[in-house]
Amino acid sequence: MNFIKKLALPIIIITILTLPPFPASAVSIPDPLNAADIFEVAARFIQAVLGLVGAFALFNFIIAGFGVILSKGNPESLKKHKDTLLWTTMGIFILFAAYAWISYILEKLSGG
Repeated sequence: MNFIKKLALPIIIITILTLPPFPASAVSIPDPLNAADIFEVAARFIQAVLGLVGAFALFNFIIAGFGVILSKGNPESLKKHKDTLLWTTMGIFILFAAYAWISYILEKLSGG
């Protein structure tokens, strides 16, 4: 057993050294984004982040709506869920404004 352990490392090294080189086509990695410049990559990243935030806001809006329905007239619970609806609505408007503003800025920076 000890003899096998001593031979394992030299055999691995000899095997690696005697492997033929990889062709250039096997080493090249395709561009998954198909992005022409850094502005396009930034725009896609910001679009993804704003999309996730928008999905969270929609989920929050739905939960608060169910909270209003299920509060059964309890004034504290009703006020809490109405406030959540108000702040979520304001957040969605801010989200749309941020998306429009960032789209405008990136369009101007990219020369479009």
